[in-house]
Amino acid sequence: RQGIYGLKKQKLDEKLNFWIKELNLEKYVKNLTGKLPLGIKQKVSLICAILHEPSILFLDEPTSGAGPQSRRDFWEIIYKLAFLGKTIIVTTHYMEEAEYCNEIAIMNQGNIIKIGNPLKLKEQFNVSSIQKLFIKLINYHSSL
Repeated sequence: RQGIYGLKKQKLDEKLNFWIKELNLEKYVKNLTGKLPLGIKQKVSLICAILHEPSILFLDEPTSGAGPQSRRDFWEIIYKLAFLGKTIIVTTHYMEEAEYCNEIAIMNQGNIIKIGNPLKLKEQFNVSSIQKLFIKLINYHSSL
């Protein structure tokens, strides 16, 4: 019998148990999702997104509302998934998180204004952070 994402119950249970332990969610298993803190809800959403092992994963503001430890946990999982060959596209307003990525696209008013490796872009524009790069690029494009 098939379940969520075509996974059989035994395989689904194995994956759920693995990710529940991996994300330290054991104490929340009996709780209703609606009553969970936002950072924990975000982790539950991440589990739902990766259960069927998609080759491409889109994460829209995955750490929004999460505390520092939850944010760190998210990025560790993102790194693990990337190491396993998954392509992960993340949207974020946290510029320091963009520095964790292999490649970034900086957008202004819905348009991509620069794409590249964070380290190389910082060097190219002689800035010390992605935040400063973002401000420099936005100011430049606003003056055009």
